[in-house]
Amino acid sequence: MKRRLARILKTLSVALAVCFLFSLIGCTYQSGASKSTLVLAWDFGVEKPVWEHIAEEYCKQRENVEIKLDQKEGSTYNTWLSNQLTVGTPTADIVINNGAASFFNKGKFVDFSQYLNRPNPYAENAVWKTLMEKVAYPESTTEGQIYSLNTEQVVTAWFYNQEIFEELGVEQAVGKSVSEWNWDDLIAACEILQQGGVIPLAIGGDYASFWSWQFGWLYRVYTDQYFRDMEELVVAQPGDYLYDEELQTSWFFDKEDKFNDTEDGYIVNKIRLAKLVEDGEIGPAHPKFQDMIKNLSRLVPAFVPPNFTSLKPDDAVKYFLRGEAAIYIDLMSFYAGIERTFEDTGVEKFEVGVFQYPPMVSHTQGVDVGVDYTRDTGGASGNYGVIYKNKKQSDLAMDFLMFLISPRGQTLYLETMARENIAPQGISLVKDVTMPEQWVGKYDIEFSGSADSNPLAAFSRGFMDEPEGVREYVELSQAYYGSGGDLVKYCNDLQERACKNSIPYWLRSMQYRTDATQNPALDPAR
Repeated sequence: MKRRLARILKTLSVALAVCFLFSLIGCTYQSGASKSTLVLAWDFGVEKPVWEHIAEEYCKQRENVEIKLDQKEGSTYNTWLSNQLTVGTPTADIVINNGAASFFNKGKFVDFSQYLNRPNPYAENAVWKTLMEKVAYPESTTEGQIYSLNTEQVVTAWFYNQEIFEELGVEQAVGKSVSEWNWDDLIAACEILQQGGVIPLAIGGDYASFWSWQFGWLYRVYTDQYFRDMEELVVAQPGDYLYDEELQTSWFFDKEDKFNDTEDGYIVNKIRLAKLVEDGEIGPAHPKFQDMIKNLSRLVPAFVPPNFTSLKPDDAVKYFLRGEAAIYIDLMSFYAGIERTFEDTGVEKFEVGVFQYPPMVSHTQGVDVGVDYTRDTGGASGNYGVIYKNKKQSDLAMDFLMFLISPRGQTLYLETMARENIAPQGISLVKDVTMPEQWVGKYDIEFSGSADSNPLAAFSRGFMDEPEGVREYVELSQAYYGSGGDLVKYCNDLQERACKNSIPYWLRSMQYRTDATQNPALDPAR
């Protein structure tokens, strides 16, 4: 979520300023009772008043609890969390852990599966998991542990300034409605926009952009599109340690089914995936990936803001809001909250249109794109994790999350968001929760399936999110797009330095044998 710095009155003392950054939400305590403290740590951004109110309401139910909101910097959050988990036990109890998957097998997080079948005291003791859609509690490991809970279904999309498009006659010149565009049509539109004196696409290219924001989304979406037809290569085979005959004999791969790789019978052997990357049979050096980069290179750097490799996501959007750029990529919450954004920034309002990722077409003879559609980087979001300290602290954290992730808690969250006029990230994954009237219809765009369901997306930005591989991917990509370079060399370097060299680190982080790829059929943990 995006970080917005709150203005601190000059009259506040230094002590109060520190307290503002590390807020203690006041609760009523029973006389003489000991206090239990729960620390929530992430970038709360403009939602901080919302979380303060949720904490206050929770404390009314649990009078012996105090909740601290530990504000963190969004762009460095994953690095901070990784460092905290590496050096010891963090002060935080509940965190956003989608960037810390390498710690799931190290006993650092509490397994939700032992709590999800318990009654929720904030929902008339209904079994907790029955209150949520199944995607809210996905399995984090092949053994069935669950280390993250999600509360929202998010969708990303492309937004365009309708007034600029109409003034320059973009759709008429392209010959298609924007909703029908493929990648070639997008490039044609960018040429028209540039000739009209407008920056075609507002996108950043700093570390955060390439890793976890818009530029990284492009790599994830189009790696999925190009390699969708090769997913079957990494399905568990008979004789593999995790092969499930009962489930897998009833499942058949169908690349035209956008949700086929989310079914129970789709079981992936990640060691087979690592072996294929290690041997160079798949990965960034593959002709498919090279053609994808060829297409991306037609867009960047020619049609993005100058010096984009130093441009942060929060700065990139300003080009779009000021009318200097015609297209922008973000979550649908950007669209839902556009009226407030116009008011906050003081820019002149304009009509905003929406379209989904335009599918790429091959520009290399003999290379086929896997499918003719694109899927989304969105999906279930929230990624709340509980850091393990002891059972008492785990139980306290779970009690708070039971309050938050219940119809009562999510209704409170959305009503408070509405009062603060902050658009939610997406649609609630908790059942029997109604979207506030002001946002009804603002999220009505088809979810086209998750690009991240494709296991081959593991090599889209490094390998398996292994930190050293991510760093190599970002540095190589910034150099390639920022100063120009040889496409084939760039892809080969990604294969070798960002992916292949990361596999041993990934194996160690998962506590697998370092020689596991020599025989992918064997259990790598034994």
